[in-house]
Amino acid sequence: MAGRPRLPFSTFGSIRTTAVGAGRYRAQARFRDEDGRARQVTAVGSSRNAAQAALKVDLAAHLRASGAGDSLNAGSPFPLLAQAWMEDVMLDVDRATGTKDVYQSELRGLVLPYFEHFTVREVTVGRIELFLRIQRAKYTRAKHSRTILSMVLAFAVRREIIPSNPVKETSRMKKPPHAPKALTTEQIAAIRLAAREWRTGEGTMGPRSDGQVRDIIEVMLGTATRIGEVLALRKCDVDIAFDDGGGEAALDDPVGDVLADGAGADDDDVKGGGHSDAFRGAAQAQGGDEEEDAAEGCIAAEGDQGGGFAAGHGDETAAGEHRQPAGDDQRPLAA
Repeated sequence: MAGRPRLPFSTFGSIRTTAVGAGRYRAQARFRDEDGRARQVTAVGSSRNAAQAALKVDLAAHLRASGAGDSLNAGSPFPLLAQAWMEDVMLDVDRATGTKDVYQSELRGLVLPYFEHFTVREVTVGRIELFLRIQRAKYTRAKHSRTILSMVLAFAVRREIIPSNPVKETSRMKKPPHAPKALTTEQIAAIRLAAREWRTGEGTMGPRSDGQVRDIIEVMLGTATRIGEVLALRKCDVDIAFDDGGGEAALDDPVGDVLADGAGADDDDVKGGGHSDAFRGAAQAQGGDEEEDAAEGCIAAEGDQGGGFAAGHGDETAAGEHRQPAGDDQRPLAA
């Protein structure tokens, strides 16, 4: 013989009311608690209706205690799920404040305008595919939209609101081909001149240039490194003794200038030639372009820099983390 059917989690059965004395009634119902066990909940009143009302108050307290009274489900509006996810993110002590701000901004600006009138179960693979197709007019925007939406729905999976993350079933996004634009010789000359003469003219108000801007630009031009990599360079990252057989570097070599003037290296120590080889240690320390493919990490890095989805690259955060307080051999070259 089949037993009594099991109550669903955090629900109660039928309410039974019996007279227990003159003007005294007892209402009771079985409630399946947060530990999975069914328990009898009872309440008394001066009438049947009063006893049932008192019991419902007790059952509501049980629901709140089990966390089920305000729990999300697949029929909940998507903005409520997004709000719950954002609250969970804000409690994460491992995420930087800037990252949290970027998540909140991009959730509000990219995802919610499209899905604000849907329930959680209505955010299907097909609707997400259409949403991303609209966003693909700008690849970076679409990539960040996909990442934020995926994190929200992954949160729903962890809360057992939906069985799987529909974002993972959407088609892959491929970065469109991009033709790099190189500076002309005239543009490079104008940039070097402007950096060299910045705040050095007669009558310039305020502090005069200390040459750091000039040196940073020269190193970037001479080594093809990015700003975050250059700012993280330390003397110990540079193979000053490297010699490809071309002899010593001339002092008008931009890399030679910075090493000799900015880092305090002797002219005899500046061996010339291969800029890429000379700076290979610093380039290896930055982790390469693979980090840019990790979209969530990229957004997090941009958040740490205080910008939105066009703020920068994850590599620059890695560059900042590469600094280590140490002696003279480990100070940044631009310091």
